[in-house]
Amino acid sequence: MVCIVALIVVCLSQVSLASVADVEALLEAERIGEAMESLSTHLDAHPDDVVGHELFIDLLLTAEQFDQANRFYTDRVTRADTADNWYLLGRASMDQAEALTAFDRALSLQPEHARAWMGQASVQRSLSQYSDAAIGYAKALQFDQTLSEAWIGLWSAQLSQGSRDEAVATMSRASRSVPHVIEPWLALAEMNHEQAISILQEGITHSPDSTWLWTALAQHAFRSRGLALATSTHQRAIELAPSDKKLRINEAILEEISAGRLSWDAAHTVLDTRSSPQDPQTLIGMDQVVASAPQSTIARMVRGNLRQIQDDHAGAEADLRGALELDPTDINVSAALGLLLLNQKRASEAITHLNRAYAARPEDLGLGIASAIALAEGHDPGAGGIRLLELQTRFPHDPGPPKILAQLLMAMGQYDRAYTILLDAITTIPDTTLILFLAEAAHRTGRDIEAAAALETLTERTGDHRFSEAAQRLMTETIPTQP
Repeated sequence: MVCIVALIVVCLSQVSLASVADVEALLEAERIGEAMESLSTHLDAHPDDVVGHELFIDLLLTAEQFDQANRFYTDRVTRADTADNWYLLGRASMDQAEALTAFDRALSLQPEHARAWMGQASVQRSLSQYSDAAIGYAKALQFDQTLSEAWIGLWSAQLSQGSRDEAVATMSRASRSVPHVIEPWLALAEMNHEQAISILQEGITHSPDSTWLWTALAQHAFRSRGLALATSTHQRAIELAPSDKKLRINEAILEEISAGRLSWDAAHTVLDTRSSPQDPQTLIGMDQVVASAPQSTIARMVRGNLRQIQDDHAGAEADLRGALELDPTDINVSAALGLLLLNQKRASEAITHLNRAYAARPEDLGLGIASAIALAEGHDPGAGGIRLLELQTRFPHDPGPPKILAQLLMAMGQYDRAYTILLDAITTIPDTTLILFLAEAAHRTGRDIEAAAALETLTERTGDHRFSEAAQRLMTETIPTQP
């Protein structure tokens, strides 16, 4: 029998890392599975890389693998009583008192251990002890000014105390001390809108491929009403984040402004719909935009999306079809109409629109999954399954394709195929839903030991003991009692 618990432990890949910066780039691109694999390989080759271990801990905690993180770093302390190892154990601990004890032990071994001061300050900040936290972060930076996390923590503690000017000064110093870190540039831009564009442009000189910096620059350029800069920055941001729907809509708005179909004032009204889409006043504002810009495709599409959010599905469909009449080639509208129809369980009608949108944007995983669901729920489940398999190959570290494919196969009674696909996916994708589906598929195919192991893993990952109780019941049913 295969041990399911072992399968969710982060796997070692054959990918070689040039540096931890490679992992950070994967994280910014939201390629979490790849980041975990690459980081595991890196730490296997560099077991004493504290920065790498910090990232590894953060990933484990984000994936809710709390017990695994604590066990791993407790074992390191047992094997080597060093300041670094005590610091890492403190970072991996979810118990604040235990974390502080670990950081204190690190500082007793090495009083100038900057990271231990930073860890202690982080716990204090979480306890709303902002004054003590600020002192701790400052102490950490006294010993190591390259600690970007300490700079950001100090900034946050100062803001929490209402010391905005000090916070601005802190981020200014951080941008000089750690210019490759993007958070100081983003924070400075948000705290100084008048200089935001120049601040972000300077940040980009240090991190030219940062999705977050380019996206922020695009947004500020839009707000400044500079058409050329807004257009060029949106193009670059979309290259880095092709599935970002907000950027796509902004790009369409800019095209309409350039063509004279939408004014800047109307465009900003369209943008403002994002802040309160449930508010009826927002819909009234969009009614005015549509009336003032009757040839605007994007205005009708956004109003259609608003109507859908406010449960006026008939009005939403009318708006989206009206937008498509204005411009039958608009991919944004085709995607929106297809998704609306799919949500209304009208898969056969949605297929044409979603296929067209996905064909135009094959890099958009969300559209690919939606088109596959439409095929499966419409007239061709086989074609939907094939598309999901293709997506799984193209996006091997995203849980979406195997998750939907497993659901489809189990709905068709093909539990063995679902089990095989989930088993393969879980070795590279640390996703709790995949583990839950695996438990069901294993049970349905007579693999109750694997199903119980998967449920026990879910308890470890989520802290929900109902999964463990279900595993025990399953095993009681599986193992006959002796007469």
